[in-house]
Amino acid sequence: MLQGDFASSGRAEKLLSACNPGGEAANVLHALWALQAMHQTTPRMLESLLSHRDEHVRTWAVRLLVDDDPLDTTMSRRSAEMTSLDGL
Repeated sequence: MLQGDFASSGRAEKLLSACNPGGEAANVLHALWALQAMHQTTPRMLESLLSHRDEHVRTWAVRLLVDDDPLDTTMSRRSAEMTSLDGL
């Protein structure tokens, strides 16, 4: 099955919905790996997983974020968001 066929079949949406910060770690990781293999992850989705309660999900989110983006760019964006939330 081609990537485009998979994305249009609705299965990608199911994987995306499984990749949420409150999801069960094993389900999130499997969905995350499948989405990454299909090039369907986004920085926004990966950044949302940085707050997941499971350290393995957070680790994989960082790993996949820095695959495409330098760490200083990713973390400076995240730091700016956290600072604005703190009201500093």
